[in-house]
Amino acid sequence: MIEDADRASDRTVDEITAYPRVDPPPAGERVREQRHSQLRDAVDDANDFLLKPFAGISDSSGSRWVQRGVPALLGLLVYGLGLAFLARFARGRG
Repeated sequence: MIEDADRASDRTVDEITAYPRVDPPPAGERVREQRHSQLRDAVDDANDFLLKPFAGISDSSGSRWVQRGVPALLGLLVYGLGLAFLARFARGRG
């Protein structure tokens, strides 16, 4: 049972490390397209588009968690604050 958990953990790590960057090079994009359905590929492409401005910030680090996590956190922060500001602005002053 412990060995099954170890294998599952190793497989999960392999899946995560297969996508080390937010915006993969063309060869990585082709591999990703072959592995996923069209819907999943569309979601991945939207993610790449939204996080591309933040992708260069974490390229220097060797950790794949940092390469994926930092752009995601920055995107949530910037887009979240931006949408909150727009929602507050759209409500107007009463």
